[in-house]
Amino acid sequence: GGSRGPVGSNQLFESFAWVNLLKSYVVLDEVARDLRFYLRPAPGHGAAFASFTVGPDFRPGVYRVVVALTGGTFSLKGSNGEDLQHGRLGDSIGQALGFRWAPSPETLPPGSDVAFTVRPLRDAAKGLGEALTVTMEQDGSFLRLALTGEDPVRVANTVNAVARQYVTVATELKRVKLSEVARLLSEQLGAADASLHRAERAFETFRVRTITLPPDPGAAAAAQGRGPAYGDFFALKL
Repeated sequence: GGSRGPVGSNQLFESFAWVNLLKSYVVLDEVARDLRFYLRPAPGHGAAFASFTVGPDFRPGVYRVVVALTGGTFSLKGSNGEDLQHGRLGDSIGQALGFRWAPSPETLPPGSDVAFTVRPLRDAAKGLGEALTVTMEQDGSFLRLALTGEDPVRVANTVNAVARQYVTVATELKRVKLSEVARLLSEQLGAADASLHRAERAFETFRVRTITLPPDPGAAAAAQGRGPAYGDFFALKL
């Protein structure tokens, strides 16, 4: 439209694209990591995994932690029963696998055999995106998020986390766009300034080159009616 500036419209996205942004992995990956959707501990052992997190690179799979009958020591086993680590309770478990977990002996009593699953982060984010219902009216200003589940507190925390991460990502996109617009305007201003200086230099060069040339021949004809002196002067000049 006529109100657009030299770099185009100020609109960041079309309305439907905001829905796609909310379900993109740049939003859902962070939520899945923060809320630990990659972790599925055995029922009844959630307290032992309260401090469980993963690093940037970790190895998904099915694992078991077996505590000795006398307590104090543990062994970490893989999906096929292979021993992956032995140590004392209180030490880090699965550090070589990318896990950040050091449960206290109180959460893993003697004789415990606790299974847990660690999923790829992208799979967890994909599952979250499929569970979310996102609607937006045509050219609307509001998004509606819906999520169902058995734990109302967890569902509410999930929706709030998605909304917060969404606002953070959208704010960063707008900041980047404003920075890009400022850069483009600065480049356009520099190009216009350079063009103006070139035109000024060309005009100055033209004036210097033509300073000894006669004026417009039409001026001589105009001066004919002002007396013979003016006519003789311009005739000599020409």
